[in-house]
Amino acid sequence: MVSLKTGDVEAFVFWSKNPGPFFKHLNLLENHSFYFQYTLNNYPDFLEPGLPIFDKRVHTFKNLVDLTSKERVVLRYDPIILTNNMNISFHLENIHRTLELLSGYTERLMISFMTPYKKVQRKLAKLESQNDFLIKTPELDEIKDFSVKLGKICKLYKIKVYSCANNMFEKSSIKKGSCIDKDLINSIKGSDINFKYDPGQRDGCGCVKSIDMGVYNTCSFHCSYCYANHSKSSVSKNLKKYNISNKSLLL
Repeated sequence: MVSLKTGDVEAFVFWSKNPGPFFKHLNLLENHSFYFQYTLNNYPDFLEPGLPIFDKRVHTFKNLVDLTSKERVVLRYDPIILTNNMNISFHLENIHRTLELLSGYTERLMISFMTPYKKVQRKLAKLESQNDFLIKTPELDEIKDFSVKLGKICKLYKIKVYSCANNMFEKSSIKKGSCIDKDLINSIKGSDINFKYDPGQRDGCGCVKSIDMGVYNTCSFHCSYCYANHSKSSVSKNLKKYNISNKSLLL
């Protein structure tokens, strides 16, 4: 059990690709510090089959900022997947368009290249055989080119760009970031708490200690690169157990 009382929680950090359904509950956070990590990739439908259309998600992003503040909504563009059709230029154009649409609505961009978890590789291997789609590993010169050009785009829109658990952006304008960011939390809280880093995270992660709340195999967006879902059938079984009256929501 995890206490959610005001005195027991320093901050909430939410991850979402479609936080619209949560808007009606935002009033429950009035006495809490919080911010959102909002992922907005605009990838082909076969990679993100369950999401609302891109324009609607941009609209939702703006509405969330209007209801909270731009400091509380971090734009995420991750994972970056390189393929025969989705090269560095594709991603730079994608990010540029997104920042143009969200100009004035956010202060931070968080990026990362895809981590090749085995279950993700299995999912993507099926897509490779069904589509004109071939996964590629980023080369050092590609990463350098991406870093330089992305830095210029972000400077144009006055956006600070950070990397999530990627050490490949050293000596560039892309700073090493953290999703659960002590500086951002302190800024929102107006405090100066000395949060401790979480030693249990993967290499390159700069997050501070937190308690992760959520259950794998419960998201019906079915993004092909997701590590939190094993299969559509496992998601379907869990969603049939959904019970809003139960504390775990799944019993």
